[in-house]
Parts: sequence; C-alpha cells; structure tokens
Amino acid sequence: MSCNCSPGTSCDGSSSVPVKGSNEDKIRKNKQLLICAMVLILFLLRWFHIVDSFLGIDLAFFAIFVGAAPIFNRAIESLLNKKLNTDVLIVIAIIAALAVPKSHFATAPWLGFEFNRLISSRFFPAGSVIIIMLGIETLEMFTLVKMKSAVDKLMALAPKKARVRRGQLEVEIDIAQVKVNDVLIVKPGESIPVDGIISKGNGSINESAITGEGLPVEKSENSQVLGGTICELGAFEMIATKVGEDTAISRVIRLIKDAQNKKPEIQKYADKMAGIFIPTVLAIAVLVYIFTQDPVKTAAVLLVACPCALSMATPAAVIAGIGNGARKGILIKGGIFLESAADVDCVIFDKTGTLTFGKPEVTDVLSFNEMGVKKILSFAASAEKLSEHPLSTSILLEADKRKVTYSAPDSFKVFPGKGIFAKVHGKDVLVGNRKLFQDNQIEFRSNADEEILRLEQSAKTILIVAVNGVVEGVIAVADILKNDAIQAVKQLRELGIKKIVLLSGDNESVSQEIGRQLGVDEVRASMLPEDKVLAVEELKKNFTVAMVGDGINDAPALSASNVAIAMGSGTDVSIACADIILKTNDVRKVAETLRLGRRTLSTIKGNIIFSMAYNVIGIALSATGLFIPALAVIFQEAGCFSVMLNSALLIRFKEKPIF
Repeated sequence: MSCNCSPGTSCDGSSSVPVKGSNEDKIRKNKQLLICAMVLILFLLRWFHIVDSFLGIDLAFFAIFVGAAPIFNRAIESLLNKKLNTDVLIVIAIIAALAVPKSHFATAPWLGFEFNRLISSRFFPAGSVIIIMLGIETLEMFTLVKMKSAVDKLMALAPKKARVRRGQLEVEIDIAQVKVNDVLIVKPGESIPVDGIISKGNGSINESAITGEGLPVEKSENSQVLGGTICELGAFEMIATKVGEDTAISRVIRLIKDAQNKKPEIQKYADKMAGIFIPTVLAIAVLVYIFTQDPVKTAAVLLVACPCALSMATPAAVIAGIGNGARKGILIKGGIFLESAADVDCVIFDKTGTLTFGKPEVTDVLSFNEMGVKKILSFAASAEKLSEHPLSTSILLEADKRKVTYSAPDSFKVFPGKGIFAKVHGKDVLVGNRKLFQDNQIEFRSNADEEILRLEQSAKTILIVAVNGVVEGVIAVADILKNDAIQAVKQLRELGIKKIVLLSGDNESVSQEIGRQLGVDEVRASMLPEDKVLAVEELKKNFTVAMVGDGINDAPALSASNVAIAMGSGTDVSIACADIILKTNDVRKVAETLRLGRRTLSTIKGNIIFSMAYNVIGIALSATGLFIPALAVIFQEAGCFSVMLNSALLIRFKEKPIF
C-alpha cells in the first residue's frame, strides 16, 4: 500500500520526526537505573556469600557481564568511528583485570583478613570499576529534566476544525478538508484555521503566535490573515489562500524540526581531554609490561588510570551547577547546556514578553484644556467600559489604578481600526486614532498636535479623547520595558558579551525605540519566525549564540541557537524548545545563567586537571609495584571522592573551587 504523505509526517498528519524530549529519555533513565541496581545487588550477594553462582556462572562474573554490556557497546561504537573516549579505557581496564589469574593477585596483610579476602577476588577490581561507572552514568542521566516535544505542543495549538460556507449553509469540517478558495467564517475568540484574505467584515487579530507583536492588529476587507492567529474582536468571512503544509503555523513547525535536526551535538570537555589522556595511558601500560613482564603491575596501571575521576569530573560539577540554578529559579535541562552557556559571547533577545510585559499599558495621560487628567480618563474609561479590546482594558486598569470613577456609557459604537463613539452622561465622547478624527472632521489645536506627534515619535499607540467635538486630551499606550530589562543588558556587558541583538516582530519605530532605551548593539524589526532563524544562523558564523524568548514565534530560533533560554511565563512550545528556563521571569537571570555556566566549566576543568595529576601519581605507584590492582581501584575511588567534594562547592556558587 502506497502513501502520499509528505516527509516527516504520518498518514494522519502527525509528526513522525523524532524531536527533543521524546519518551526515549524516560525509558533510557529507567533502564539505566534498573541495570545499576541489578549489578549492585548481584555483587553484594556474591561478596557476602549469600549467593555464589547463577546457573553455574560465578555471580560476580554475571554481574560484570550485565553491567559492562552498555559500556562495551559504546566503546566498540567509538572505535568503529575512529574515536577514543573514556569508555575505551574503561573496557581495556576491565579486560586487563579479568585477564590476570587469581594466583597473581597479591594481598596487603596490614589491611586485615576480611578485607584481604574481599580484595583478593579477581572480580573485585573489575566489579568496582563497573559499579562506579554505572553510578556516574545514572547520576548524570538523572540530571536531565523531562523534555516534551515542542512540535507536538505546537500542533496541538493549530485549529482542528473550520467553519466553511457551502451555499447558504455554514458547515463545520475537519481542517484537513479545507481547500484553497473555500470561504471560511471566523467568529470572536476563535483561531483562524488557515491563511487567507478577509472578504467581508473585520476583526482585531492577535498575531503574537506568529509575529510576536504584543498589540492586536486591526484587519478589514482585503487584509491578509494567518492560520493559528486569534480573532479577539469582530467577525469576518475569509477566502482560504494557503492550506495544509503551506500555512504560517505549518511553516513554524517545519522550522522547529529543521533547526533541531541541524543543531550539532556538543562534545563534552572531558571527552576532548580523553583523546589526549587515553593514548598516553595505553602507551605507559605497554611500556610497563615490556620492562617488567608483570601482568599484575600492568593491570594495576590500567585500573588506577581508569578514568573514574575523569568521568566524574563533568557530571559531579553539572549536578552541583544544576542544583545551584534550580535554587535560583534557573531550570537547566542538561549539563551539556551549562557547558555551552560558558562559551556564549552573543545574546539575542526577543522583545515582546521577554524584555517587555507583552501587553499594552497606559504610559501618558495629557490634558490640553482645563478638563484635567482624571476627568479625561473618566470619560475615556466610561466610553471603553463595554469594549473587549486590549487597549480598552489598559485604559480601565489605569483608571482603577488612579482611583478614577467611571460608568457604563448610555450607548456606544465601535469603528474597527479607528476607535469608539459613546454617549457618556449626555455628552458625545470620541476615543481613537487620527483616522477617526479625520472622518469626523475634528481638528487639533497646535499645542495638541505637537504633543500627539511627540508621543507618536516615541513609538506609542495614541488614543485621542474628544468631548462634544473638542479635543480635550490624549492617552498614550505602549508595551513597556520590564523594570529589570536595562539592568539585564548592563550585566551582560559587564560579563564581556560581545554582541547583544534585539529581534522583534513589531514595527520598526517601536523596535528601534525599545532598542535605544536598552542600549543594544543591533535591532531587527518586523521579523517573522523564519527571519529570526536566519538571523540566528547568520550570527552563529561568528559567535556562540544564546537566544532568549518566550513566544511560539521564537521556538524555531530557540531551536537553532547554541543555547536556548526561555522565560517561564512563555508558551509551552518555547519552553519545550528551550535548553534553559528562567522560572522567575527575571531577565537578569540570563547573565546569572551564563556566569553559572562559566563557573561550572571552570570547575569541570579543575576536576579534570586534578584527576589527571592524581592518575599520574597512581600510575607511578602501580608501575613500581606499590599498588596491587585492588588498591589501585581504592586509590582511584578516593580521587572520585575528591572530585565530588570540589564540585559540591559549586552549589554555593560564590565559593571558588579548590582545584
């Protein structure tokens, strides 16, 4: 049976492309925990002689087989890819420990009979290494936060049904059945099903899901509307122009998939160092065997050099760093993102909802005559009381804040895209933009015109108030900066960030004004989701880029960045795409996150340097015969403890690491 579905989708239209946060992470964690617990239990049963064998196989050897299997698989895969990592050295050490005959194992009388009986087992060194490594892997795996599918969440937001006109009837059909040139009906509060052009009626459209613009956009006949946006006020008929995979919401989904597939896996710092360390250790082990012909000394060298402390260097610091961040409201989805954050030298901010509040607020109320600010606000609030427009809501909130009394109008009429007319206490009240006043042939006095022009040049939305045909005042509304936004940019400067960029779906004048207030290096306005992705990709050529956003329209750019940081108040889609989430919504936490990443990486490097120096001492003691294999393992475990102790200091954040 053939299928004509597009690549990346199943026949029912759902995504089949694997994305971050699938259930595989949960399965892997549970499997890892099960293996770790099983191996530990088997060794305890064997070492305390509760059970010695299973189906004739020594229980310790069986435990080694179970525990080492995943390590062997990764080592083989690494060798096939012509790479050396810590797994390769661990496997060599395990094989060396098992290859040494029991008769070659020495004891240390000063340690006591019972301890000697334990460590003289040929399975003790290999078993100890496996238990340590499984513990490290389990610890590291449990630092991951559950990651949900961004694409699944975004698809859930897309409308499932559409209301289509069929002759004189309105028929509700599945979204997949909508065709180009179909006439669709959209009512207040509904999502627009597909892209199209309004053929009849008008509406106030919330396009933040696609463009990120905070204020609703007024649409009338012949205006273009986008699927996935919301008609907050008004109702209209529209002609479908793009359906299915061609709609704006589908393009955003594709952008997220493409960006996540292109995002490279960042190599861990420990693995980079392992490429130098492992060949050196292997060369030393070969030389020890050539000069001593002693397999026990050779095995001891390999075991003491087994990169337990090296492997612990990253996860121990990462766990401490993630714990530190969690206490401060910084949720980090994995250690690799902390390492990446340390290298960031360019920060890109979305505007709406990230640096601004994402909703209109009254910034100015001016009186041009003797009426006074409170009276103007009272007339405007009364006129707007029955309106559901976001600008009306901001006026009512401002009136409440200033304790201004207002009442419902005797009558009112809405002029879409222009403003409102109302009868308030027998007086004619107009509240709206210049177009409304031009249509009603109401002129401005020179002082009023100058003030209105000044506010417009400040990138604010202007609502002019007239009573009985006389312009009495003006109310300015804007999506204002968060209190901590300017300080956040200043902190990034102090941290040495080379470039700070503002991206916005809002218009040029508003975006430039916000950029000027913040003091960023570059402002790019009127950005669609695909434009933001292109901007991120362009900047990634010269910088390590952190993208900070909160909206659906930011999700593709978040996925494309080196480090994706989402505001906790943002959409589920942006949070799912993010590597780091600022739960407190304090944008100053961006600098704190990058600082934490740098401190974590510094701790990791310190751990690695210490573990390598520690291994050099252990190798020297083993090569001279002072360490038997069992003592080599114990010495190595002491190094692991030291690394964990140093990493634990990271939880306090202000304290400097020991190493």
